[in-house]
Amino acid sequence: TIIEKVKTKVPEMLHGTIDSVFTAGSQKGEDLMQRAQEFARQAKDKAGEYADKAEDWAEDTKDKAEDIVKNMGDKL
Repeated sequence: TIIEKVKTKVPEMLHGTIDSVFTAGSQKGEDLMQRAQEFARQAKDKAGEYADKAEDWAEDTKDKAEDIVKNMGDKL
């Protein structure tokens, strides 16, 4: 609808150029959407990696704390 409205305001010899401009714009929008989706996927993967590392760190810290408490109990 917008393209047709624009075409009514310019000479007919420019209609092909207008079609090209709007088509290129939609392709750029699709490229941008694909890049945004890829970024979101990568961010999700990284978040998962950090969550796994945090879980491992918490487990190690818990084990060390238990060892410290056990050693303190053995000394008492």
